[in-house]
This record gives sequence, structure tokens and C-alpha cells, in this order.
Amino acid sequence: MDKLPQIPSPPGTAFREFRIRVVPFLVFAAVLVATIVLWRRYVGPGSLVGTVQATRSAVVSTVPARVSVLKVHLLDPVGRGQPVAEIVPADTGSADSLSKPIVLVSPIEGFVSFIGHVAGESVLAGDPIVIVSASKPERIIAYQRQPLRLSLRPGMAVEVRARSFGRVAGQGQVLGVGAQMEPILAELLPNRPGAGSTPVEYGQPVVVSLPAGLRVLPGEIVDLRPLPGGP
Repeated sequence: MDKLPQIPSPPGTAFREFRIRVVPFLVFAAVLVATIVLWRRYVGPGSLVGTVQATRSAVVSTVPARVSVLKVHLLDPVGRGQPVAEIVPADTGSADSLSKPIVLVSPIEGFVSFIGHVAGESVLAGDPIVIVSASKPERIIAYQRQPLRLSLRPGMAVEVRARSFGRVAGQGQVLGVGAQMEPILAELLPNRPGAGSTPVEYGQPVVVSLPAGLRVLPGEIVDLRPLPGGP
């Protein structure tokens, strides 16, 4: 008996079978890939967590004195060498106590982030009268929590991603790796609801350069991830 010829399926039927059997798997795979990419880019934390640091310099008196004039206010911008205060040495009964007022200047360019004493107050030697913070951040200090899973070394490329809107990122470089464990900064530890006080936790400190063009503020928390390759 001769084999009967196969009746071809209409295009509409073949497309219907494709939609039923294949399309759901394609949609599931696309959603899974998109979820992974979005999680890694916008939600999931990096391998390391760090904070942006800037130089802070205290303006102090080297002798017991009285603040006669305070020339700046909180958050005022100041330049390097700009006078910020005048002090008069305390009366110690010596001829030196009759010297002229001493002008104290800012050692760096930045802004006034702290005022410890105002005009008329007495200060001890070494007491900070004004603290000046640099306007531009210079580096990132991060900590690798225990157990140590990463082998970090100077020169290694690191992705630095901000936590602000948009999660912008840039490439930095490891400048130094601590040879011993140090207490992790409290702001870098995860929140623990119900805990009365934040326990001390130790980690391996890592210093990372700030990527060029990455707009972050001093004190801002960033996520870091080592990149493949490098020395």
C-alpha cells in the first residue's frame, strides 16, 4: 500500500505551536537575564563597601591662649593660607605673654566643617579651633569583611559604583592593602534592628583611588568590585 502524502500544516497552526511551546521559554530566559543584570548593576552590593574620604586639617594653637577673633563661619569656603582666627597667648607671667595676637591660617583649601571655639573662649595647646575639610575627595577607604574571599594587591583594577540615583560607576585602582585587620567604620556595617549598640567588627582595610569623573561627595558610601586582569 502506497504511503499517503503528508498534509502540510497551515502557517497559522505552525505559528500557534511556536507561541505555545517556544515563546514562553524565550520570555522566561529574557526576564531571567534582565533580572540578573539589573540586580548586579542597581541592587546587589559589591564585593567591598567603602566610603569616600577627603583631607581634614585642624587649626590649633600651640600654646594656651584666648580666641580674640574668629574670622570664619561654619561651611565657609577658605583658601590655603587664609586667616581663620586670631588668638592671644594666655597670661603666664612671662614677657612672652605680652606678645601680639597670633594669626592662625588654614593649611589647605576647602571649607569650614567644624568650629570648636568662638571669640572670647580659652583654648588649651592642641585644641582644634577650626577644622577645614578639602572640597574634593581624594581616595576611598574600604574593608574586606571576614572570611577573606578576595586576594587583593596594589595595582588591581576596581569598579567603583555610587549608590546615588543612576548608580554611576568608574574604574579605580587599589593603592594599598592592609597587612592586618582593623576595626571597620560603623557607617559601613549593616544595620541590625534591635541591637542596642553596634558591635566592633574587624576587616582588611583597602585604599582605592577615586575614579576620574566620578561625582561623589566626601563621606558617601560606594560599592567596589575587583575587575579581572591587572597585575
